[in-house]
Amino acid sequence: MLKKAVLGFGILLISAAAALADPYDEAKRKYPPESYLIGFAEVQSSGDSYKDRRRVEVLSRLEIAKKIKISTKSNTVDIMCEQQGNAVFDNKSECVNMITEVVEESVDEVLEGSEIAEMGENKAKGTVYAIAVLPKKKAVEKAEMASKQSLENAKQHVENARAAAGEAEKQDEVKKAKAEVVKAMAYTGGKSAIEEVRARADSGFDELAREIKKVEDDQKSVGTISY
Repeated sequence: MLKKAVLGFGILLISAAAALADPYDEAKRKYPPESYLIGFAEVQSSGDSYKDRRRVEVLSRLEIAKKIKISTKSNTVDIMCEQQGNAVFDNKSECVNMITEVVEESVDEVLEGSEIAEMGENKAKGTVYAIAVLPKKKAVEKAEMASKQSLENAKQHVENARAAAGEAEKQDEVKKAKAEVVKAMAYTGGKSAIEEVRARADSGFDELAREIKKVEDDQKSVGTISY
């Protein structure tokens, strides 16, 4: 009888502990940080369950975005405005401004892979919460593919600039090439932010930056670019 009582009391304690467990802590156990980025959001219940759930869903995804945007921008500025890309832009201000715009877009595209892992209510606190997760492997693969595509786009715009009939058309293609290079670097910076390592640009970025500058300065080259 005593054993049964002790066992029953133990079960009650486990059940109580599970009920009181922080859902965010539980999520971190289910989704380890080496494999996932996690965003948690909690708001006071307004009585409108649809509105509350929609709000925490958006906020939890934004929490993930905040974790990678700052690092992505820092990495991209370091490479584009201080290293390889400094040949592309006339000044650092122009470089930083373009990166600020592009990082928002690139991170949002990577975040399309995020999922709402859990959503619920804490009736004791009167709150509604949501937990978003982003599988790192999926995000990194998406960033790598997008970076390669942006580089290909940049190369095409450089060739279009070389073949342009007029100065206005040439400068428009050069501008598009710059934007694509920045996007490619932003995706690379986003990948490094997800993996929590410092981004390193390969020589392809450096060479492409020089080619863009040559075209912009009207130093025409013969033939196509080799990468």
